[in-house]
Amino acid sequence: MECRDYRKYFRPFWDGELDHVERRALLQHIDSCKACAEELKVQYMLREGMRRLEYGGTLDLVTDYGKVMEEARHRTSVERAAYIMLPLIALSAIVISFLIILGGIVI
Repeated sequence: MECRDYRKYFRPFWDGELDHVERRALLQHIDSCKACAEELKVQYMLREGMRRLEYGGTLDLVTDYGKVMEEARHRTSVERAAYIMLPLIALSAIVISFLIILGGIVI
């Protein structure tokens, strides 16, 4: 994908509409592309700055941007782990159920 493709993700990213795969791809891209990282940051500053001027709140947007990005990275890693672990847990439950039905395990 090219930068223009990733930039289409910016608005859904801020609106919380990306799934963990899309969010992860965007975060990886902005880690390696200074232009997109800067544009994403500018969009945050404009969007959040306007909201805070309208509804009130602090204007320490640089610090808040760092926190928001850290939270997005954490949420993505947690969701990715869950995405990987859930099928394994389901498979384990199926195997255990099958063994119980066959009388192989007494719980």
